[in-house]
Amino acid sequence: MNSYQFPKKKICVTSARVMIDVGLARTTTGNKVFAVLKGACDGGMYIPHKKTRFVGYNAETKKLNAEVLKKYIFGGHVAEHMKLLQTEDEEEYKRHYSQFIKAKVASKDLEAMCTKAHVAIRKDPSAKKADKKNYKNAKFAKKDKRTLTKEEPVSTSSRSPSKRRSEETKCSIRFQTT
Repeated sequence: MNSYQFPKKKICVTSARVMIDVGLARTTTGNKVFAVLKGACDGGMYIPHKKTRFVGYNAETKKLNAEVLKKYIFGGHVAEHMKLLQTEDEEEYKRHYSQFIKAKVASKDLEAMCTKAHVAIRKDPSAKKADKKNYKNAKFAKKDKRTLTKEEPVSTSSRSPSKRRSEETKCSIRFQTT
C-alpha cells in the first residue's frame, strides 16, 4: 500500500489547479498545513504536492508509511496521548481533555468518532451555519458604549480656580449607555 486515501467521490465541476500558500509556517514533515493539504486533496481538489511532507514519510527509506498516515487521520496519536496521560498524570489528563471527558469520549472511541465525521462530510459536504450564541451575560461580552453629553462638570485641576469655575459652567460630561 503506497498511501492511504479516502474513496474518491465523483465531482461534477471541473477542478481547478490550486496552489497552497503556507505563509510563514514552517514546512516540516508532519506539519498541520500538510494535514489540511491531505484533506483538501482527498476532498477532490487538485493541489500539486509531494508525499514527502506527510506524516509517516521516512526520509531514509524514501517511502510513505500509509498506516502511520491513517493513524493520524483517525486520531490515533491523540488516543495514545490520552492513554499516556491517564496512566501517568490523572490531573493533567482531566485538565487537558476536559471537553472529551464532558462529552464522554474515551481514547478507544476516537477512531469511530472520526470515521463518523468523515462519513457525514462525504454525505453532505455543504457548510452548515452554526447557531449564534447569546453572549450578553458573559464576562467577555462587549461593553456598552459610553458617549459624551453636557451634564456632568469637567474638573480641570491644572488651571486656576477662577478659570475652573467658569469652564465648569460651560462644559459638562455625562456617560450614557446606548
